[in-house]
Amino acid sequence: MDAKPWHVHAPHGKPIRELEVGVKIGSWLKQLKVVGDRYWDTSMGLMFRTDPKPFQTLPITYENAFGGVDESKANADAFPGNPVGTGYAKSRDQRIGRKLPNIEYPGSPTKKRKQEKNRVAGFGALCSHWAPRCTYGGTYDERWQEEQSPLYPVDFNPRFFQYAPEDQQLGSVFGGETVSLLNLTPGSGLFEFRMPEVELAFYTKIKHQVIPHRGNLQTLIIEPDVPRLQMVWYTSVPCHHREQDIEHTYITCKWHLNE
Repeated sequence: MDAKPWHVHAPHGKPIRELEVGVKIGSWLKQLKVVGDRYWDTSMGLMFRTDPKPFQTLPITYENAFGGVDESKANADAFPGNPVGTGYAKSRDQRIGRKLPNIEYPGSPTKKRKQEKNRVAGFGALCSHWAPRCTYGGTYDERWQEEQSPLYPVDFNPRFFQYAPEDQQLGSVFGGETVSLLNLTPGSGLFEFRMPEVELAFYTKIKHQVIPHRGNLQTLIIEPDVPRLQMVWYTSVPCHHREQDIEHTYITCKWHLNE
């Protein structure tokens, strides 16, 4: 289920230095600010940001968001929320000439000091070893090996499996909602579509018993550059001590045509 990276597109392809992008699904909205390439520089002892360079399109990846590795120490220090990003440097000397992030939250510019408070901006999935996701994985220590292994530790939080950024965890999505993409596709800047309404029913046969169960729409994967929408449902059925007796699962689909 690989997803293509998103790109910001300047309206009508005209070069621009700064642009807002956004996604709206029903009443939920997330916006980011995309800025052309710029760097930390100094003049008369003062540090400043260079003017952003114009751009027509830019990938919205975590490599272009705040983060990275500070190499001013003997042992390189990676920013826990995004070790592949750019702009992270605790010392002034390491910061000079370093590229600032292209992607920020509106109203939250990258700070020179207290960099640990800078927010990682993006739309993509988070790696399991990045903060805050890694903090939900639990403790795998000697006690876990003796008492829990191979099960999850007692302090394991199911939120570990949630790879979407916290501000993209919508809660309930049912299908039929209108999706609006701002400056994420070539053209005028606004691209809209309505998600299909799909009703799925699941029937799992365990030995001679057929168990009906429902699924919930759990994940949306939007790929504006394709363009493509992937909708992922989740379901479960009780089968403790009977998992070896599962024969098959039938899935039926009912479409509700959008007007």
